[in-house]
Amino acid sequence: MRLDKSLDTVYLISSTLQSILQAYYNGTLGVYNKSYLIYPDEELEAANYAYQGTNVIMLDYGDPVELVFQAIVVTPAGGHPLHLHGYSFFQVGMNNGTFDNSTDPASYNLDDPPEMNTTIVYGSGWTAVRFFANNPGVWFFHCHFESQVSWGMATALIVKDGPNPDQKLKPPPVGMPSCGA
Repeated sequence: MRLDKSLDTVYLISSTLQSILQAYYNGTLGVYNKSYLIYPDEELEAANYAYQGTNVIMLDYGDPVELVFQAIVVTPAGGHPLHLHGYSFFQVGMNNGTFDNSTDPASYNLDDPPEMNTTIVYGSGWTAVRFFANNPGVWFFHCHFESQVSWGMATALIVKDGPNPDQKLKPPPVGMPSCGA
């Protein structure tokens, strides 16, 4: 598969068994994969290919999170609006070119970064966001172009329960139908 509409060389595919949220809450195995490529496969990137999967990003409650989105220009494009459900984040950096972890963080705006739940990654650049994983549950993260979501440019973040009662995922409402019902 071509790499042009994926996150970290993975095209998200939906499970036909049950939702990732239901599987996480019920402890059902085989619905999602916990081995998300935090650092994508450079050989797949070099070949401009990705694979299908149900990979998610697992986070402990309270984790500080920094995500850097790098646009890999396969075809000319304007940009990708990326949206995270369940959170607002701080956009700390954005620039053209390839992100360099040894130099680019020095240019981050840590004094007054804008807080948002949707950011953009331009076709030849990168965007960095930060937040604390303090909202337990399964949160959909996706490109805001519907066609690209249907092609797999999405993933889910699973934030594990915290130690206190108010830091735990609430059970589904009584009578809530399950996916596929």
